[in-house]
Amino acid sequence: MNYNMNPIHKKIAPSLQILIYTLSILISLTEIKANSSPTHISNSKMQSLLEDKSITTLKTAYQTILSHLHRNDITPGVVIASPSMNQPNYFYHWIRDAGLTMMEIVTLYQQPLPPDKLQLLDSAIKAWINFEIQNQNTAVRQSNLGEPIFTVKGEIYPAPWGRPQNDGPAIRAITMTMYAFELIKQKRFEEVKRLYRSEMPATSPIKRDLEYVSEHWRDSNFDLWEEVKGDHFFTKMAQRTALILGSKLASITNDPFASSYYANKAKEIESSITKHINNHRKILVPTLNPIGGWKGKDSELDSSTILAVLYFSMGDGFINVNDAIVANTAMALESVFSKIYQINIHTNRTYNLAPLSPGIGRYPEDVYNGSGFTEGNPWFITTNAFAEYYCRLANSNPKSTQASALRAKGISFINRVLLHSDVNGQMSEQFNRNSGYMQGAHDLTWSYVSYLRAFRTCQTNAQFSKFISSLMKSRHH
Repeated sequence: MNYNMNPIHKKIAPSLQILIYTLSILISLTEIKANSSPTHISNSKMQSLLEDKSITTLKTAYQTILSHLHRNDITPGVVIASPSMNQPNYFYHWIRDAGLTMMEIVTLYQQPLPPDKLQLLDSAIKAWINFEIQNQNTAVRQSNLGEPIFTVKGEIYPAPWGRPQNDGPAIRAITMTMYAFELIKQKRFEEVKRLYRSEMPATSPIKRDLEYVSEHWRDSNFDLWEEVKGDHFFTKMAQRTALILGSKLASITNDPFASSYYANKAKEIESSITKHINNHRKILVPTLNPIGGWKGKDSELDSSTILAVLYFSMGDGFINVNDAIVANTAMALESVFSKIYQINIHTNRTYNLAPLSPGIGRYPEDVYNGSGFTEGNPWFITTNAFAEYYCRLANSNPKSTQASALRAKGISFINRVLLHSDVNGQMSEQFNRNSGYMQGAHDLTWSYVSYLRAFRTCQTNAQFSKFISSLMKSRHH
């Protein structure tokens, strides 16, 4: 399926594009006749339809992620970024994307699910770990652990690329350590030893990554968007969390020197992270000391800062989701994207839809359109992240008078995602800033992961476990 916008749409005025798009979505959601007007559907009816679609999308997200882990044309353990092999070709295993995907799989594994469902997830995690051990061996032999991309056969991506990307080893360590803690709870100690051993030089996968992070966290590297070389808030937040969790695991596994070493390194990174706080503008700055790559990000606003807090905040008082600096950054991003994307300007004002928050892009100056470079668009990853952010705020103080409003705002970002996704909940990488149509890599794994995170955060644990359990009716091979 081609998610790129049909060329004819490029010639249509933005307001007419939005009308055409809104009509097509409403028709698909309600099975109304093509000559019906969107204003004939009440706001409450539209809200009900979106709530129904949210469950359909949850099912699609979960099943698509599993399908990306179980294909006959990939090595077991590969997590493809997307099935797209042309314009763009994302049929690769990114260490970052795979680590974040498996982080969500480990989180699902922690849910109170039936044993056979847990076994399905456990098998997927083990396959990923085996593949990552192979990747580490290849990277150490040919390059270093900052290698960002591997083919589905386990080879380093051969072409020039933004190297190194040092968030990858940190994210991989975080996810494996989360799984190790679960193994400890289950008294599966031999499996823990395979993941972490005290021996040096490091050969166990978690310790290998922790040693790399400890030694190289000061090194300039490319950001998560693979565009700018410098010192990045997202990367450092991941590295800090990896070392804190690693310190705890080292202590549990009787490696006290390493436990202290990793904890001290995490403190060093904290001092560096605080330099990303712009006290004058009261925002988090994504990159400091840029030395290469694209140089057009003058606004110093980037959704990666919100992603970093959501994915890596430890809830220990250091840059938490409910900090004012995070709120100011989120509000600044929401404000700028509300103004530069036509779908955000027109949709709520013109049509009788359920409450919709704006589609959120990566950063205001973005020009990557999913297959080339013209102008950037809202991304499903980042829009879902804002849903997760506001629901996390609500969850942090559920008895607050603002909790209900914050949760409603989070859900309004989910509504935005549901409006622009396929009728069955399929998501690409981006949706066009003018027309709202999906474009870029289709079925982007990270898009689905971000939706699962947002949906899980905006529901109670009991509700989410019930939904997931109902979806896991058959094994995937």
